[in-house]
Formats: sequence, structure tokens, C-alpha cells
Amino acid sequence: GVESRFKYQLPKRRKHGNLVCKRALYSLKESPLARWVSDVLKGDFTKPIETASAFVSLLDHKGNKVAGWHLTNLYPVKWNLEKLDSKTNEMAIESIEFVFNTIERKV
Repeated sequence: GVESRFKYQLPKRRKHGNLVCKRALYSLKESPLARWVSDVLKGDFTKPIETASAFVSLLDHKGNKVAGWHLTNLYPVKWNLEKLDSKTNEMAIESIEFVFNTIERKV
């Protein structure tokens, strides 16, 4: 027979949110990333979305890599420009939000 005195707990799937990257706004002509994001978000979805893999690094204040993550099947879902205010002397910041299937921490 089967003994049912023990309770087993199975591991759960790892959950993750979307990746949001922010940077100072600069010329779109110079950025392959900006062209790819624009192509995906302006598409009419008659063609499949072109996904990509990416490596994201966390840097310390001296520019040394502290941690890194490899993401697969990444594609953009939102591209935003923070509010512009002519009365301040702040840089224009754009944010790009991506979804992805898997994330793996790399050292």
C-alpha cells in the first residue's frame, strides 16, 4: 500500500517581473537597440515578433561588474519618455520595458 504520513512540498516556478531599462535620450540613428524596439512596437503584428537574448550587468560606482543576468526570448512591450519640463535643467530620460521567458543569474 501507499503510506501517506508524510507531506511533500514541490518547488514552485520562479516568478519575475518585466525588465525596465532607463537611459538618457540620445539620437535614434545611432542605436541598433532603438531601431529594433521601434520596429517591434510600430509593427502591425502580421509578422512574428523578433525576439532576442540579452545580458544585463549591474555595475558598481566604479563601473565594475557586480552581477549579471542572461535573459532569453526578450522583446519590448513599452517605450516611454519621462515628462519634459522646460523650466528645469534635467536630462530627458527614456524607459524601455521588456518581457522575457527565462532569466539566469551569471557571475
